[in-house]
Amino acid sequence: MSDRWLSTAVGVSLSGKNMIFESSPDAMAIVSVQYAVIEVNPAFVKLFGFGKQELAGHRLIDYIVPIEAAGESEHIQKSIALGQTVRMNTIRRRAGGQPINVLLTAYPLINQTRQMGACIVYQDITDQVKKELLVKETEELLRSFARAVPDKSFIFDEDGRYIEAFDKNLIRPREEILGRTLHEIFPPDTAEKFLRQIRYTMSSGKPQFTIRELEVNQEKEVCEERIAPMDYIVNGKRTAAVILTDINKRTERILFSNYALQRRSNFFNDIINGNKIADEKAIEFAKTVGVDFSIPLCCCLLHSEQYADISIGDSEYNTRRNIKNSLLEIVGRDLDYIVWDCGDDIGVLRQLHTNGSRETDLQFACRLQEKISWYNSDIKIVIGVGGWQIGPDSLRKSYQQAWSAVLAGQCQAETDGQQSIYHYKDIGILQFLARCGREEAADEFVKETIGKLIDHDEAKETELMPTLEAIVRSNSLREASNMVCLHPKSVYYRKLRIEKILGKSVDSADTRFAIAIAIKLYQISKAKLK
Repeated sequence: MSDRWLSTAVGVSLSGKNMIFESSPDAMAIVSVQYAVIEVNPAFVKLFGFGKQELAGHRLIDYIVPIEAAGESEHIQKSIALGQTVRMNTIRRRAGGQPINVLLTAYPLINQTRQMGACIVYQDITDQVKKELLVKETEELLRSFARAVPDKSFIFDEDGRYIEAFDKNLIRPREEILGRTLHEIFPPDTAEKFLRQIRYTMSSGKPQFTIRELEVNQEKEVCEERIAPMDYIVNGKRTAAVILTDINKRTERILFSNYALQRRSNFFNDIINGNKIADEKAIEFAKTVGVDFSIPLCCCLLHSEQYADISIGDSEYNTRRNIKNSLLEIVGRDLDYIVWDCGDDIGVLRQLHTNGSRETDLQFACRLQEKISWYNSDIKIVIGVGGWQIGPDSLRKSYQQAWSAVLAGQCQAETDGQQSIYHYKDIGILQFLARCGREEAADEFVKETIGKLIDHDEAKETELMPTLEAIVRSNSLREASNMVCLHPKSVYYRKLRIEKILGKSVDSADTRFAIAIAIKLYQISKAKLK
């Protein structure tokens, strides 16, 4: 039987259905018994990119079947020869060689008792396959996440059926509980109570927290039970996630972490305050808390008025303590540096085998600032960065430099606007003044130089000190007026008033320099009193 005769015969047999063939949204091809193409519809041309004339008389296997699917085509041909219908998900290729996922349906074309050829239908299921792949990837991601969490975690549907279970130490082996309900695992009262909580979580959309006692492998566990609603639908049923945290183990972890922090903090603070000498014994102990004094180290100090100066008598003690504890935990999660509690501040210690640069130090401080901002953007932090030091006295030296940078930051906060990170190398004369600020002579110098103006501002509730600072920092009264947002004439009259109170002119270069030093020392003393 020639293909031309077959084409005519098929055309006649399909004449009443030709409109369906031509307008079908699914790609369709009619082939001979030898699988030579007789006809394809417009949807086929659109899907695969081959024209009717191009395919006529040729086998589809040479055009749209990938090499790896050749054996699959033989199976289809044998099944059709036996009068069977074949239906399968497979991959075919377009004219440009791109693969395409299709649902293939092939069935014989029979005229009375004679098989005349076959009809092959291709439905594009690319989007469906992508969705299925995404679901599989999401499920695998969920399983990977749950396996990474140390707590017991489950997914239940609204019937209380176990959809998933994660953890090595489950109540029963995982394969024994999947697909079973709470009533099949627990006593009726416990199961019913648990199921009510799950259903309430689903209907209210609100997470639930409960303390529960469970018996696991003949041992009792006190667990914190957290139930949260999920958007995950299984067989048309809503689901909820349940996480069980062993409170005893969590308490042990917290106590150990707090003990390690306290042990480390006490040691560092003793070194910094001179209560402990960095002798051979201390150097060996330092290694047990992660510090090697033979390697360069650098200190950063994190200062905030929101947790500094914590005292039990303070009415906000609990709030301040909680803020600081939270930041110690947040900042201390990273293993690349060491965190400790150093009185009013939080200390961060870095160690490298070579000295870091100013740029990398500031980048590191920015990352600390970002961590805190992500946790709570309302917490305002001043970060002081010390220099790199090495040797037994390195911790104390770098700490003092970082402390000086923090003081400089507090002194310059009003004029620096949003700046909150200060490197020791950038604070200039304040490196020296921060140390001098602790001496009695410094207080006497401030009193003699600007003491009368300080007393006048306090007694009269005026603000002449900011104007004086602007005058000694600027080259003209106009420039000073811009600093304090006043008219130049107002600054001129204030200058006269200030000179009268101080009993001296502020035009002399030596006097202006002395006043500038005194103002910085005064600001340092105020910062230390906060």
